[in-house]
Amino acid sequence: MTFTSVAHAESSADNGQGVGYTYAAGSIATNQTPSNLEKHEKAQARKKRDQERKEERRKKGKGGPGANTSMSKSIRGQLADALARGCLVQIHRNPKDWGRFQVGYVDSIDGDSLRIRSVSPRGEVLGFEVYALEAVTGVVLNDDDNDYLDKLSRLVRGGRDVYRKVSPWKQAGIRGALEEAMRRQRIVTLGRAHDELQSPRGLVRAMTDDAVSIQLVDQYGEDDGIATIPIEGINTVHFGTEDEQILDYLRSSYAADEAAS
Repeated sequence: MTFTSVAHAESSADNGQGVGYTYAAGSIATNQTPSNLEKHEKAQARKKRDQERKEERRKKGKGGPGANTSMSKSIRGQLADALARGCLVQIHRNPKDWGRFQVGYVDSIDGDSLRIRSVSPRGEVLGFEVYALEAVTGVVLNDDDNDYLDKLSRLVRGGRDVYRKVSPWKQAGIRGALEEAMRRQRIVTLGRAHDELQSPRGLVRAMTDDAVSIQLVDQYGEDDGIATIPIEGINTVHFGTEDEQILDYLRSSYAADEAAS
């Protein structure tokens, strides 16, 4: 019998089952307006910070060859800290691939083994995973500097509130879906006939007879620039499916934090 755990990958795309609506029927012209430039630069700075932290961990030997013997006490201490705090952790077991890991809550540390309650890339708290401590080559705890774990923590806390039933609307076709998304201010994902590699995702800010202006969002639901897209090149609109609802929830969660600070 082969057991495959829920693996997280930093470069993986979100491709989940839809819970909302999909309508099927150019290149993106990106313009950074002054009102959005600061937010875009902030997102880019965060990504650069993440890359620098990853490189720093590698230089220190975390997850490198021999790390599980020289750092076993440190890893056990980090896990014990996570257990006491009840915070999410990333569990790394491949010293040659820091970008793939498991995520969960430390449930117990018993002798030479570790048990975590697994959390999926969509924030679903699932079953358990048990590891020999000697197999763990690196541990990352959730803190203010780890955007991915913070994202999952928000989704776990949100639970069923992350998803809402999406009611239909009267307008037909691609344009009708875009107009309704703009009215409701809900994130949509657009598919284009001649570009299968890029799927612009964000909030519809304005429409003309020929084009739509999208406030792009990144994987955390934060502003990531403006794209102007010819409507005739759009052949699908994903509205309120699982991917978009996750981003809608994250966006509102971050906004609530900013309002409270």
